[in-house]
Amino acid sequence: MKSIVSLGAVLALAGAAVAGPFSIGTVDASDGLVAGGLPGTGLDFNGGVVYQDGFGTPGNTGEPNAAFIPLAPSLEFDTYLTVDSGPVSATYAGGDVAAAGEAPGSPGFAGGGYRGAWFVSGPFVESFATTKDFGNGPEATWEIFVGRITLQGGSLSGHLAVAFAEPGDANFSTIEGDLNFGAYDAGWDFITSDTTGRPLAKAGQGRGYAWVVKESQSAQGISYDIYLQNVPVPTPGAMGLLGVAGLAAVRRRR
Repeated sequence: MKSIVSLGAVLALAGAAVAGPFSIGTVDASDGLVAGGLPGTGLDFNGGVVYQDGFGTPGNTGEPNAAFIPLAPSLEFDTYLTVDSGPVSATYAGGDVAAAGEAPGSPGFAGGGYRGAWFVSGPFVESFATTKDFGNGPEATWEIFVGRITLQGGSLSGHLAVAFAEPGDANFSTIEGDLNFGAYDAGWDFITSDTTGRPLAKAGQGRGYAWVVKESQSAQGISYDIYLQNVPVPTPGAMGLLGVAGLAAVRRRR
């Protein structure tokens, strides 16, 4: 099926030269319910109830207003979809990013999950700090934040696609992958080619892309912050070592 065309390109720029920038357009979680969307995509809440703050912007994609967070701290944990450098907080207003829009026909939040597609008209240029969130693995140097899902109970899972371009690409292609949770390990879904099977340029440099979820706990529930990151792809030998390390960690916890 033909993928959703890019409605608004987003260019991420960072200081580190290891990974290089990438651009994204429409984020697809529609399960094919939106014209041009891919079957199999979507966000599932697995028994949880999505938290929408009473002070939040109505609708699926309205970022919270950072000016009100000091008055209503719970607003920081509102559920929303966007394309930005990170979640809105008391220290980051998100004001350099246009409001996200949904593709026509997006069902939205219903039935224990989200189905639809969203985008931000661009370009926007943002400087991203290097992240080191993996704990037992190497770092990601480039990331784009696409949404915060706060759940009361249950858990998040999902599969996302996105219109995507690496530096020098004349056109957007589509990449897709599962959400990845926890420390960087061999079980992650590393994206090294587009949906046509064309290898991504960074794959030749030992790097790929991954949908990475960062979790945080609050009185409102568990917030799942979803990022597309450029990450190192383990070599086959390293994948085996990571798997052994993961197994050892499980045994220690038991």
